[in-house]
Amino acid sequence: MQQVQTEKLKILGVPRYRDERVKVREAAIKACKDKNVALELYSGNGDMSNIYSNSGFNLVVTVDKDKNSEAQFKIPAMNYLDRLEIAIELGAEKDLHKIDLVDFDAYGNPNLEVQRFFEIVKDKMAPIVVVITDGLGLKMKRSRDMKLLRQRFLISGEEAYIDYRYSWKFHPELTRFFMKTVAKKYKMTATELCLLQGKGKNFVFSSWLLQ
Repeated sequence: MQQVQTEKLKILGVPRYRDERVKVREAAIKACKDKNVALELYSGNGDMSNIYSNSGFNLVVTVDKDKNSEAQFKIPAMNYLDRLEIAIELGAEKDLHKIDLVDFDAYGNPNLEVQRFFEIVKDKMAPIVVVITDGLGLKMKRSRDMKLLRQRFLISGEEAYIDYRYSWKFHPELTRFFMKTVAKKYKMTATELCLLQGKGKNFVFSSWLLQ
């Protein structure tokens, strides 16, 4: 796979953490056996979309709630996922089974949307590559909200193997636990392709192969 050059990314105006964001996507693209459709939620101004378009995907579907974004669907990610469910129920899914990669490039934490996505598609699209940008680290530093961690990472009180006072330090481990838990629920396995924590420990960037 052709490496995405940092200089090109500067021209595209990729925001901070560009190196981490690109590396996890390079690993994701490399793991795709086929390149039919890439679905990018929280696509923003299209920086990451360009990476997929330039990597040989036949179709890149982009979604973002910002009306000023470059996204094809200017609606919240969860609303789009609801539409996706309706399309499947109506038998209008057509090329949905060809989705090889789904990218949750959120500024905050997209784990509720990740759960919703797999509630809809279950294992029908396996194998599928999943990319996640999780910016919950700063909030985890300021809060000891156990409910938040249980909801976002599927951690129960009995399973809590971390000290919640320092949950942000365990952000990568929480991400791994979450993805493996989601995969197991739908009778798949989650293989970690790349996981990086941004400078300042506020973001975790990761890519996974579910099969």
